[in-house]
Amino acid sequence: MAVESYALDQALPAEVLVGGNAVWSRYRRYPVFSWRWLLGRSLLFGIVIALVALVIGAGAGLAMQDGGAGIRIFLAEFGAFTLMATMGPALATWVRHRRWPEARERKAVVVAVLVGVLVSFFVDRLASGYIEQLMHPWVQSIGLAKPPQAGPIASALGMALNLAVLVVIYGLFGGGLALRAYFSERSRHDRHDNRMQLDAAHVQARDADLRLGVLQAQVEPHFLFNTLASVRALVRQDPAQAEHTLDALVDFLRATIPRLREGESKLHATLGQQLDLCRSYLALMQVRMGGRLDYVVDADPGWCRPGQRARATGQPLRRAGQLPPA
Repeated sequence: MAVESYALDQALPAEVLVGGNAVWSRYRRYPVFSWRWLLGRSLLFGIVIALVALVIGAGAGLAMQDGGAGIRIFLAEFGAFTLMATMGPALATWVRHRRWPEARERKAVVVAVLVGVLVSFFVDRLASGYIEQLMHPWVQSIGLAKPPQAGPIASALGMALNLAVLVVIYGLFGGGLALRAYFSERSRHDRHDNRMQLDAAHVQARDADLRLGVLQAQVEPHFLFNTLASVRALVRQDPAQAEHTLDALVDFLRATIPRLREGESKLHATLGQQLDLCRSYLALMQVRMGGRLDYVVDADPGWCRPGQRARATGQPLRRAGQLPPA
């Protein structure tokens, strides 16, 4: 399975970015080790390296009074530092665009950066030797003496310290910081996706509640008209039954009309409110059906208002709308 859940050639969402949106860091808008990221980073580093190499080459050329040597030193410094800054990231970019599985890609990216650092180290050694060879005649002409040789222990410690410093410099400059950003990018993007999905789920739930409220408001008039028609028919035939029906209708309207009037905020009901609504509806339907409907609400007393506890225990529990056997 490919590891990419987002395109490498498109800018990252603003919530995923790190480092701001300054001109010199805009390449970070793209995924780490993508081609656009590599191009922007190489351009930025190339400009800085060119300025530093120009100062070094110009200073060496003026000191040696040899413009040609200064140009060669500039080119050697520029090439070595550019390779050191871009070799590892370029190899890691090539690896990431292979679309390998995540575990394989992460290992390969680390290996690519390390290979780039190792190659850059040897290239830098060659460039340093070349520059030292160019400057050797001038150094001899001004009579600079070599520093005294240290003992074996001091030489070993100095070499180890120098190697550690070089590893840190090459690692950070050659892609170490980018490697850290690469490993954190996926988690940041996953958190962004989860937050977007959660927000979308909240919107869908709210829309569903609103649609339910609208549907309920559309159904209520039909229910009300049918109940009033039943009351009208009972007024002459059974006035007591008509009175009981009106009382049940009033209780039901008291439970439902405030929720419809107060809008979206009342679409989120508690369990107790829903029990009151169901109870009043079933009581009304029981009166309308003349005893043919029986129901029991079995709930903890804490969910019921005083005086609205379910009927006595031992009575069979029937679903709403279930008629007793004939």
